[in-house]
Amino acid sequence: MDATVESADYEHPQTLVQDTPYLLTSMWHSGVSLIQNNGWLVLSLCAGLYYLYTKVESSLKQNVDQVLLGKSKKEDGPASDEKLRQVRERMQKELERKAELYKEKMKQKAEEERLKKLEALEKKEEGGPSQDTGNKKKTPLFRDEYNPLMGSGPVNNYRPPRRSACSRGGCGR
Repeated sequence: MDATVESADYEHPQTLVQDTPYLLTSMWHSGVSLIQNNGWLVLSLCAGLYYLYTKVESSLKQNVDQVLLGKSKKEDGPASDEKLRQVRERMQKELERKAELYKEKMKQKAEEERLKKLEALEKKEEGGPSQDTGNKKKTPLFRDEYNPLMGSGPVNNYRPPRRSACSRGGCGR
């Protein structure tokens, strides 16, 4: 049994050629065209970013050093804790003093109001109701904005009749 294989239409090339993928070539060509069309814009943007980086770099280094190394500008230790405690005590004493003054003022006000009420009651009992009438406030008969020539009141009650589509006789007649 002699098996023969006939050759197919496909021929294997002698050397293999590896082409660059289409995605990479398309990205490369779009980047080159961007630089060709907007070269000065890209260059000025890069220069601006470099300028900002140089300005901010030193302050960023200081902040990173402070965070990583635990350095801080305020003093650490028992001396600063003692100062802080003294300041808090002083502030607390000042607050307590102001609260006492406020309580005293409120007591004095309450006492004065109580005395005024007592005096008013004593005057009412001694003098009777005749003295009390002088304190009443007289109300005027009319308000300041009242004008009898303006009609029945400050609001005009006239309302025009409602408009309708049939006012000119064109509805279904």
